[in-house]
Amino acid sequence: QKSLIEESLALENWNRKKYRKSKSYLVPNPHLRYLDISNSRSMKSLPILKNGSRFEELKSSKTKNIQGKVIFSNTCAIDSITSIIMVSYCDSQNYSKMVDSINTDYFRFISNIVKNGITSATYSTRADIIMHYLDPEIRSLEYDTTLAICDTTIGNVINKLFIDLPSLKEETECSSNVCLNISTINYNFLTFQTDMETNIGLLQQYLNDRTYIEQRECKNANCEGITTIKKIISKMHIFIDILFWEGEDMISSQRSNEAATLLKVKLCDIPQRLVHGTTNYELRGVICFHNGKGGLRSSVGHYTAYIKRYGRNWELYDDLKKKPVPVKEKLTVQCEFLIYTV
Repeated sequence: QKSLIEESLALENWNRKKYRKSKSYLVPNPHLRYLDISNSRSMKSLPILKNGSRFEELKSSKTKNIQGKVIFSNTCAIDSITSIIMVSYCDSQNYSKMVDSINTDYFRFISNIVKNGITSATYSTRADIIMHYLDPEIRSLEYDTTLAICDTTIGNVINKLFIDLPSLKEETECSSNVCLNISTINYNFLTFQTDMETNIGLLQQYLNDRTYIEQRECKNANCEGITTIKKIISKMHIFIDILFWEGEDMISSQRSNEAATLLKVKLCDIPQRLVHGTTNYELRGVICFHNGKGGLRSSVGHYTAYIKRYGRNWELYDDLKKKPVPVKEKLTVQCEFLIYTV
C-alpha cells in the first residue's frame, strides 16, 4: 500500500519542461501582424474603367473646356494607376483617410468611384482630369466632336497627378549661416535599376540606401560649411520605376531610360512590404507595359495593372476587359512600375 501511495504522489519527469517562456499558450503569429481584420471594406468588389478606345461600348464624354463631345483614345495609362489607387483606397483604412484629407480633383475622383461606382459622370470627370493634367493631343472631327489622343506613359501620369505628393523629397542645407546653399528636389517616383531579375528582392536595401543622410563639403565658393542632404520618404505611398538592363546596356553611360528592358518577375517574388522607420508600405500593385512596334517604353502600347487584394489574392485590371480577372501569385509579369502604399 505504501508503494502505491508513493507512486501516486510521484512526479512524472520524462520530457517535462521546467518552465514556460511565455505566460500564455497562445503564441501570436508574426505573419498576421499587419492584418487589419477590422477593415470591412477590404473585400469589396471594384469596377474597371473602360478604355477610351472602346468606341462600341463607351460613348463620347463632355468636358468643361471643349464645346461638343470628346472621344478619348488609349486611356490605359491613367486607368491602370487609377485602378491601383482605387484598390488601395478601398483596402487600406490609413490610405483612405489620407486621400480623403487631400482636396484634389483626382482624389475626389478616386473616392467617388469606390463609394458610388462608375457612372456616366465618372467618365466626364476622367475627361476633365485628362484635359487639365495630361495635355492630350487634340484633333477636331466632324459633327462637333473632338478626338483627344492620350498616348502617354505611366511616369508622366504620376508626375502630373502626384506633383504635390512626391515619393521622396531631398532637402539640401549648408551648415554655414552665410551660405545660401539651400534647395529642395521632389522625386515623384524612385528608380530602381538592375541587371539581374533576382535582384528585385533587394528593394528594401535600395530604399535604405536611397534614404541615407549624406554630408559633404559645400561646393559654393568661399564656403567652408558642411552640406547635409536629407531624404524624406512620403508617409503615404512609394512609386518605384523598374529599369532592367541587359548586357552592355548596364555599363553604358549613354543609355536612355526609354530603352530599358521590361523586367519579367513572378508576382510572389516581388517584396510584399517595404519598411522605412516606423512606416510600413504594402505592395498594392504592379503596372505592366505591353510594348508597341517601337519597342521603347515611350512607344504606343498598352498598360495593365496586377493588383494585390486582401492577403495575397491577385487580380488583373485591364481596361479592355469587363471586370477584374483573378490570377495566381506565381504568374510571371512584365513589370514597369511598383506601387506601395501605407
